[in-house]
Amino acid sequence: MYLQSASPKAKPIDFLELEGKELESREIVHMDIAFDELPEKHYKKEEDCRYFKSKKTDRGPLEQGWRMNTVPIMCSYKLVTVEFNVWGLAWRVENFVHNAIKDILLLGHRQAFAWIDDWFAKMKLSRAVLQQCVSARLLVKPATDEQPADYVEISNGVVIFICFMKGANSILIPKLVKCLLEIKLSYCAKQNKRVSILELPGDILIVPQATLGGKVKGKVVQYHNNIDKEAGEVLYQRFVDHVKEVFEENRIHLPNECSVKNGTYGNLQVLSMETNGPYTHVIDM
Repeated sequence: MYLQSASPKAKPIDFLELEGKELESREIVHMDIAFDELPEKHYKKEEDCRYFKSKKTDRGPLEQGWRMNTVPIMCSYKLVTVEFNVWGLAWRVENFVHNAIKDILLLGHRQAFAWIDDWFAKMKLSRAVLQQCVSARLLVKPATDEQPADYVEISNGVVIFICFMKGANSILIPKLVKCLLEIKLSYCAKQNKRVSILELPGDILIVPQATLGGKVKGKVVQYHNNIDKEAGEVLYQRFVDHVKEVFEENRIHLPNECSVKNGTYGNLQVLSMETNGPYTHVIDM
């Protein structure tokens, strides 16, 4: 038995580059992970794609026609070749194996979708670096012949460097913001203990930092796991907006003059800051 996989980059007819007798004898079986019947011994309701709803990606349940209406969609092609060269039994055995393989592939791909929240739990979707500071100044727009340079500045507070990875979406934002704003890392002299930036309270400077997603390979750093620029910019803006929203809500309960400032996504920016100690934390989520 031989099983070969491929992802289509051309027309389906030649995605596995079949020729001659293989192409002529090929039987195409379309599989639907939601509506194809699965043997009862393999069935689990929590893995039924007709009812499964992902809490972390908001995908599902799959409805009739999902293969034609879902965008984007991933399609997997499998070529299964079985040879059983025993006279009188060949056709029966080969047919039995093909049916068994179909059930295995159907079950495996159903589980790949229904277990998506488990996969996401193991994935790093964002990386943030929190740096406590006394002051910070970020260049967001260089000077030109017509206009002076544009800076954003904060006083006592925290600088948040943020990077999003592939797979990240807007569902992540509330949880991420809650973690970063409520974690007790800022030193409060009055209380002589660490408190959250909301409890301090203090200023926040948000800096987009795509290099946090880098991975060393040999002598170079690669960024293949980073989210693409357009999606990253959307998530970054939602992150900034949500931080400001939570910050304003906190101001109702704890009046203060603190502020939230942010850099611009995708641009080279110059940062200078004064810290009150090398108090830096990396938070992956």
